[in-house]
Formats: sequence, C-alpha cells, structure tokens
Amino acid sequence: MTAKRKCKFCGAFDYDHIKVNTGSFCNMAHAIKWSIEKSAKDKAKAQKKAEAAKNKDHAQKKREFYDNDKPLRLREAQKSFNAYVRGRDKGLLCISCGNKPNFGSYIGGSGIQAGHYLSVGAHAELRFEPLNCHIQCVNCNVHNSGNAIDYRVGLIKKIGLDKVEWLEGPHKAKKYSCTDLKEIELYYKQKLKELGDK
Repeated sequence: MTAKRKCKFCGAFDYDHIKVNTGSFCNMAHAIKWSIEKSAKDKAKAQKKAEAAKNKDHAQKKREFYDNDKPLRLREAQKSFNAYVRGRDKGLLCISCGNKPNFGSYIGGSGIQAGHYLSVGAHAELRFEPLNCHIQCVNCNVHNSGNAIDYRVGLIKKIGLDKVEWLEGPHKAKKYSCTDLKEIELYYKQKLKELGDK
C-alpha cells in the first residue's frame, strides 16, 4: 500500500494521488493549476527583480548626476560650512556690532548668520576659510553689506592683526571641483558633529 501524500495544490492528504516530476497531486487538474500558478509567481518574481535592478541603476545614475551637479555641490558645501561656523560661534556676539544675534530678528530665516569678512564673490579662495567667516546678525550681514569696517575691528580682537593681514594678503585663486566640494561638505558636517560631541 502506498503512503499518504499531500497535494501540492490543495494541501489534502490522500492515498490516491498522482506523482509528477514537480510533486504529488490529487489529480491532473490540480497539477496543471499548480503549474500555472507557479509560472505566474515566477514571472512576477522575475519582474520584481528586474524592476529592483532598474531602480538601483536609476538611483546610481541619479546619485552620479547630483554628485556632478556643481551648483548643487557648491550650495551643499556652503550650507555645511555655514552650519559649522554658526555651531562654532554659538552664543557669541555679532563680530561687527557686538549685539547678540537671535533667531527672531529675521522674518523668513535665522537672524544668526555666518558672515564672511572678505566676500565670497571677490575672494572665492577664502569661501571655506574658517578665519574669514564668523557669526553675524542679519542687520550687519544683509542690511549693512557685511559691515566690513566694524567687522575688521571685531576680527582683530578675535583672531589678531597678523591673521587679519594674512586674510587681506594675496591668495592663490581656487577652483573647486565637484569632488572638492563634496569633501568640504562632508568635512564640515563631521566638524559640526564633533562640536556637538564636546
């Protein structure tokens, strides 16, 4: 006498079964239905796998596109650098006017800004130089175009005349590649994180 077998399609146990190379079934109709369902599942699985590979490829291309988008890389590097400067100078007074900057002093954004002594437009090589950038109130940085005269006075008090003269001295022009900008972004993100760990 043959042993009871479980039908792969309906799950019923019976002595009376048929056996094909894919398993045991109650009858040929169940074997055919199981085969059709398995074929559909395999096809769906293959489509899902192909879609995942396509999405992964798309994500990789998108990442490469953004990694090579220079204006975006520059914005992200600047955002990271400015956040570091604000974190480094947290609690300090505005370097130009000596007032305490606060978040409520500027509608639409923070009243605490990372202001450059020598402008980014005229001195791109000092854009990411920490000695050239300090906390400023929005009034000095935006409304008074950096308040450069008072900024210099405050800067001399903070870092010393020799470093201010070094900033004002000639510097080699700097062109940033997308790779440079990505490294700068990650570097200042790490520096900001280290400030928080202290």
